[in-house]
Amino acid sequence: MNLFQLIAVPLLGLLFLRSVLVFLRGRGSRRVALASAVIWLAGGVFIIKPEWTMRVAELLGIGRGADLVLYGVAILFFASIFYYHERLRNLDAQLTRIVRDLAITNAKHGSELLDDTNPEDPKD
Repeated sequence: MNLFQLIAVPLLGLLFLRSVLVFLRGRGSRRVALASAVIWLAGGVFIIKPEWTMRVAELLGIGRGADLVLYGVAILFFASIFYYHERLRNLDAQLTRIVRDLAITNAKHGSELLDDTNPEDPKD
């Protein structure tokens, strides 16, 4: 094993164990924890056995193992960008609905939002 493998494999092992524990304890999304565990495990295996990436790449018709890893990372990166963009849009829509409902409720009841800059409220 070279120095990189000695550093990276234990780190990926810890990340794998963390993901497995998150999955088993049910904290957060179990689907994300399982996907993370698979990614950490695959990363560790491919670091220990780099020739396996070459074999998998050849089976898929890709020239080199490094290209396979690059393509995989690019796909995961763009998938996560699109996923989080959609989540952000959904959160923005939810916030808009909440603020709109709050404004309508306050308008119906004639109440005002609490505001420290209310000129009718003398503080001295």
